[in-house]
Amino acid sequence: MAVRNEEPHDGGQKKKVTFKPTPLMSTYLVAFVVGELDYVEDTTNYRLPVRVYATPGKAHKGKFAAEYGAKTLTYFEKIFGIDVPVEKIDLIGIPDFAIGAMENWGLITFRDAALLYDAETCSLSQKQHCAEIVMHELAHQWFGNLVTMDWWEGLWLKEGFATWMSYLAMDHFFPQWNIWEGFYTANVVRALDLDCLRSSHPIEVNVRTAKELPQIFDAISYSKGGSVLRMISDYLGLDVFLKGVSKYLKDHAYGCTVTTDLWDALASTSGKDVVSIMTTWTKKVGYPYVKVENGDGETKVTQHRFLSSNDVTPEEDTLYPVLLELLDASTGKIDKSLELRDRTSTIKTPFVFKLNAHQVGTYRTLYPSALVALLVDSVHLSSFDRAGLVDDMTAFSSCGLAPTTDLLKLLSSIKGNDSLIVWEMIAGAFGELDALLRFADKSTLVKLRKLRLFVLSAAPFDLTSWPEDEDEIVQQVKALLFAFAVSSEHPAVTGYAKGLFDSYIETPTTRINPNIMATVFKAGVAKGGEAEWLQLLNIAKTSKDSVIPNKAFSALGETPLAELKLKTLQLTLDGSVRNQDFLYPVTGVVSSAEGVRIYWDWFTANWTEIVAFLPPNGIGNILPRAVGLRFTSADDKKKCEEFYKERKEDAFARSLDQAFELVTTRIEWDQVEIESFLSAI
Repeated sequence: MAVRNEEPHDGGQKKKVTFKPTPLMSTYLVAFVVGELDYVEDTTNYRLPVRVYATPGKAHKGKFAAEYGAKTLTYFEKIFGIDVPVEKIDLIGIPDFAIGAMENWGLITFRDAALLYDAETCSLSQKQHCAEIVMHELAHQWFGNLVTMDWWEGLWLKEGFATWMSYLAMDHFFPQWNIWEGFYTANVVRALDLDCLRSSHPIEVNVRTAKELPQIFDAISYSKGGSVLRMISDYLGLDVFLKGVSKYLKDHAYGCTVTTDLWDALASTSGKDVVSIMTTWTKKVGYPYVKVENGDGETKVTQHRFLSSNDVTPEEDTLYPVLLELLDASTGKIDKSLELRDRTSTIKTPFVFKLNAHQVGTYRTLYPSALVALLVDSVHLSSFDRAGLVDDMTAFSSCGLAPTTDLLKLLSSIKGNDSLIVWEMIAGAFGELDALLRFADKSTLVKLRKLRLFVLSAAPFDLTSWPEDEDEIVQQVKALLFAFAVSSEHPAVTGYAKGLFDSYIETPTTRINPNIMATVFKAGVAKGGEAEWLQLLNIAKTSKDSVIPNKAFSALGETPLAELKLKTLQLTLDGSVRNQDFLYPVTGVVSSAEGVRIYWDWFTANWTEIVAFLPPNGIGNILPRAVGLRFTSADDKKKCEEFYKERKEDAFARSLDQAFELVTTRIEWDQVEIESFLSAI
């Protein structure tokens, strides 16, 4: 809150500060920060002072957050019709901070790497992350602070809303970013990947003990919550949806709510039966897939709950109200009137069509192979639609609902695409194949690399040319492809990256395009020896920048030398790496089959020490990697299960179950089918 009075205390050795009273608020929103800090202040003439504080020498990197923090507050106040009820907004970057940020009223705390932006070292993706997290926390001033959930099953009412609102604000201020495409990859896909597990949970989840609480701060509460808001806002129309949201906030200001309060407000402003559409999506775990069987002008559509294990029981096979959103692929027209509420229905369709236009719905669609082939060639499919085809096919291939050859043919057929979202899904599909075949024989891995390079050859970019005046979105796509090329060992691109690394080591003032800096570091270590590893370690330890150390620590594990992989892991225990950044060194180590085994042996040997130093919510977050998600054999899974038998606790039980389900999916994926296809290349 704002300061009411300051006066000397204890003979001038101390200072007594009196603050003005807070609004009526939840106790979890109280925060104090004491330390030596510098600040920058917004200059856009917003009615309240908006300041970004940081440790000495870093405050100038807060200008972007201060400016767009003030602009975002102005935007939210306008669309909600409610002013934020505090007299100042301070955003503070903290070097050691267990979580990404916390929305304390008037004193919002951030991990400094998330709040501070430096154009010289931060990529466009990091700039977008800075904008997203600032706008997310500012949205909480209404969702969570002004209106608070009644109990923890309503966590999504603040986290799902803050997630969705942050993208709405980013799209308002930066339309050139096409940020809703980023929402699809960062939230819709993330939610689908977790919610296909039997061990997932409903958006409105029953929390029985305090130890269970950290586990629901996950992709369901945040990403699926935000995704169903995207779905209902599209169904109602944005203006109508925001009117309903404004009513919800005004009706319940300084109070607590349950989910039906939101549905009632939206129904009141829209005149539609929102409850019957949305209740299942928040009350029930999981989501459906819609199977398409098309004939002559008529198509049979059938829904079932989608599980990665492909063994849903009748009791689990929930019926969802599915908004079909049919796209006529020959004209580009979308029919939003179609719904599927029963198990099966027959609808009239054009010759070539796609359901879930623009991937607005939180579900997957399984098409006949012949229809997929026709859709690939349609000029009326958006980037969302093409990305959705790839992601859905990857999921269906992994569980046996579709042959993996269909996925591989789809990947091979995409040509000349310059969309970030499409290439993200292609890279993600190959990431799944890499994880599945990590322990395969060398000849299979060579064939997989050959397929990666073939698909990459269709990209319409020169990845060894980075003009300073190039469009920032083009550079973002190229940066993704650059990383994909290096991981595929593309000779020219990898050689170019190693050359940039060598120049940087020789002359540290050499500028590396920040969009590719992390990949350049990885290439330098992967194609180098101990000297390169030591040189990058020195940069990681001595850099005063907020982002360079983590880029460097992430790259160290890419070394081909086993002893250096182990030394990289030890950096997490010797004080070189902040506890909050534990996963950065681990990431590079587990990128290889040898590294997975080195990591597992190290992790199990150091379990007690790791659990002791990680933040209270940390162990659940690292378990998907710690459990050995990259293992693909039943023997390795059994070894993991034996280790955790005596160590499983309520604090991470759900996360552990989810990790083992993912291991099982990879074990059961038909590797023989994949290897047969690769042999034909």
